[in-house]
Parts: sequence; structure tokens; C-alpha cells
Amino acid sequence: MQMTAPQLAYQRKDAAAALGLSVDSFDRHVRPTLKCVYVGDTRLWPVKELERWLAERAMIPGTS
Repeated sequence: MQMTAPQLAYQRKDAAAALGLSVDSFDRHVRPTLKCVYVGDTRLWPVKELERWLAERAMIPGTS
């Protein structure tokens, strides 16, 4: 039986998909506000950062 490790960080395209956004929307609205991890030329966005971004922007419908 093979165990799979939980995903702790995503590359750009997958981070956008995890939020349900296009890469363009991720780049424009989300990426500038997130911390990322550099591994050589690769950038990774931690799942916790994506969760933080969502939690900080969550609101009850009808309240703004």
C-alpha cells in the first residue's frame, strides 16, 4: 500500500486552481498579497497562505 503525502504548497497554476481562479486573476488579485517559497527558479505558495488569504476576505453574504 502506497501512502501519499499531503500537498503543503502549490506551483502558480495549481494555486490558482485550488482557489477556483484563472492564473490571470491569481496573478492580479492574490499573488501580490501572499508569501511564497523559492526553490531554485520555482515558486511555491503554501496551502496555509492560501487559507489565510481566504479567511481574511471571507464575509457573510449581504454584509460589506
